Amino acid sequence: MSSLSTSYNKSVIPKYKLGQDLFAYKHEDYCKICNLKIKDSHLSIKTKRYNCKFCHHAVCENCSNLRCMHTSKGGVQRICIGCFNEALEEKCVEEYKSEKDRMLGLIKSEREANKSAVKKLKKRIVEAKNKISRRKDDLDEYNKRISELNEWQYIDNNVSFEILVDTRERHSRRVNRHDNLKNKILSNEYILNTLQAEAVKNEIDQSNLQAEFASFDVRRISLKIKDDKSLEILKNQLITHNGVVSTLKHDIETLQTRILEASKGNDDCMIQ
Repeated sequence: MSSLSTSYNKSVIPKYKLGQDLFAYKHEDYCKICNLKIKDSHLSIKTKRYNCKFCHHAVCENCSNLRCMHTSKGGVQRICIGCFNEALEEKCVEEYKSEKDRMLGLIKSEREANKSAVKKLKKRIVEAKNKISRRKDDLDEYNKRISELNEWQYIDNNVSFEILVDTRERHSRRVNRHDNLKNKILSNEYILNTLQAEAVKNEIDQSNLQAEFASFDVRRISLKIKDDKSLEILKNQLITHNGVVSTLKHDIETLQTRILEASKGNDDCMIQ
């Protein structure tokens, strides 16, 4: 075991480069990092030969006291300071790129939000300008009316009174017309309601008549079925009566023949 402390870094995972000489450290007598002469003997730990599992170059103990996860071999392996610094630099570059992309995305989203806000503000400004223009038009019309009223003040009282009477008469006529139209509308609505009620009543009567017709059809069908059954029963009874009559006729004929035979036998006996 080495007397120097080793540290394992979980956050840095170096990328293993393919196509390297796996036994390059055997032909090297100097450390790749500090150029310290190293040997294969185990007498001095500081000058002992080690090899980096990522670049496969010879390194000393001080320059290879770090450990990292090896993606190809698996497990925690020895790494030199140079490979570790390269991996750390690559990680920093990747983190910088990811952070840069994230910040650019945030800036882009903020720009889009600002653009939408600017559009909304422009729209509000246009609406406010339109409102201001309408208010100006209303103000001009109001000033015009005020000027007309000021002009009316200079007219004689008689003329103004006549105009007032005329306007009142016009207003009363308009009110009367409005009342007449309102009464006509109410009468038309009443007539419409009565017609609707009559239509509903007619629909109800029609539905009742249809129900009665349906019940009559059912009764007619049931009576027809009963008549057919009774007719079949009468036919069967007639057939049975005909059979009885035929049997009675046959019995009568047999009795007549027997009587004739008996009478003939008696005559023969009398003759003898």
